[in-house]
Amino acid sequence: MSRSGNIVTHIDWPTILMFLGLVIFGWLNIYAAGYNYDQTNIFDFSNRAGKQFVWILTAFVMGGALLIIDEKIYDVLAYLIYGALIVVLLATPLLAHEVKGSLSWITLGPVSLQPAEFAKVITALAVAKYMGRYEYSLRSWHDLVIPFVLIGIPMFIIMILQHETGSALVLTAFLLVFYRKGMSGYVLWLCALAVALFIIVIRFGQNTLPLGTGSVGIFVSLMMILVI
Repeated sequence: MSRSGNIVTHIDWPTILMFLGLVIFGWLNIYAAGYNYDQTNIFDFSNRAGKQFVWILTAFVMGGALLIIDEKIYDVLAYLIYGALIVVLLATPLLAHEVKGSLSWITLGPVSLQPAEFAKVITALAVAKYMGRYEYSLRSWHDLVIPFVLIGIPMFIIMILQHETGSALVLTAFLLVFYRKGMSGYVLWLCALAVALFIIVIRFGQNTLPLGTGSVGIFVSLMMILVI
């Protein structure tokens, strides 16, 4: 936040209210999913909803601190913070304990952290710094090479080394930003096709064709590619 003017007047309140609504809705869902008759109330720290409430308060404190910091700090340190993130992501599989096949959680005493979650924000900061340059404009594919690299590096580390596909796929949401900036809509269609082919192969990959050997999923995927 720039130090000129009142901070409160520069806050995007509609976005903040939508964020609060999502947080409260998610918090109530956590409470409902883990509810049992022995629970006292939603603020009980012995259940998941109570623990989540602590993190909600922590997020508000961190958000207030981030608003106080001058916006120029983020611009100056964007690439440095991004580089530090890559180092942390590379070190995470070496320090993490396996949780349901994932090597993305680092335990620090009573607290467990998932660096992949910070990757979403920090990657956005690095991409914003690059695309926010005065002379930058999206005129050809060459203008997307660096943004794709900035997104692809943490995505590759999270997906391949940490086995955390869900968090990595969240980074594909940047395609909507690029589309808004002027990227061809065909890219979105190609991504949707890739997702559809992936689901078909996973769902029907073990089913054999009735007229001989072969996979139904692979056959259908090949036919879709030929038609397109």
